[in-house]
Amino acid sequence: SKAEVAEMRPLDIIVKVNKRPVSNVEELKRLVLAALEDGTETVNFEILRLGETRFIEVKKPTAEEIEKIREEHRFETEDEEEE
Repeated sequence: SKAEVAEMRPLDIIVKVNKRPVSNVEELKRLVLAALEDGTETVNFEILRLGETRFIEVKKPTAEEIEKIREEHRFETEDEEEE
């Protein structure tokens, strides 16, 4: 996966996505989906690994890969939740 290429590890704690704080798994899902749908080419993660802060930049998947991710995980954007 693109996360593996970026050297994310199973025990990494994701602290921020594109400089926005993450406090739980649902928030992480929303922030990642929002990052995938914005106009940039990468998603930036601030992670905590063994007490050390690291920054990882992951190239975004294609539109087809994003749609597959949405279907597999049934992510909703904040706009969809408000409707």
